[in-house]
Amino acid sequence: ELSEVEGADPDRALDAMLALTDAHADQAAELRKIEGRNTERMAVNRVARSILSAMEIDNLLVVLLDATLDRLGASHAGVVMFDPAADGALKTHVTGFGRDPALGLAPASARRFFELMRDSDGPIPADKSRDPELLVALRAVDTRIHSAVFQPLKMSSTSPSGWIGIYLMEGESRLNAAALLFLSSISRLAALGLE
Repeated sequence: ELSEVEGADPDRALDAMLALTDAHADQAAELRKIEGRNTERMAVNRVARSILSAMEIDNLLVVLLDATLDRLGASHAGVVMFDPAADGALKTHVTGFGRDPALGLAPASARRFFELMRDSDGPIPADKSRDPELLVALRAVDTRIHSAVFQPLKMSSTSPSGWIGIYLMEGESRLNAAALLFLSSISRLAALGLE
């Protein structure tokens, strides 16, 4: 039929049709590859969700802290959660310093610490120039601490639900602006996950 169209070259028309058929076949193959990758990603996502939902909260926090410490180049960190059902008692604590939720702080230092948590949304540094009293209290827990950063964890309420503490030892670099931004992002993800 193509040869009957006036001025049509049957060979060129056939080549064009074959090229179009090949292009459609290539597109179909690409779509199958994309669908296969999406199926794989969905399977990995389901497995990851199942693992996380099966993890106890302390295990989840350990994974979170390990990833955070690795990114920040620090060696010690802790997570503390308040229990609103028990008038703000400390419920969950995972740290390199053992399982003492108050870090062994004296009552006056602990009060100052909780005030800092309540009044801040962003990272709270504790070093010689900023909040030296808290640093002295932390050094009473471990003399190797030369500075620390505390990031409040906030869930659905406006008051902190807990905090992540990063403890920098002698020889570890102070956290820069990018690291503090990362810590803020991690704390939001942690709060969502823990809630």
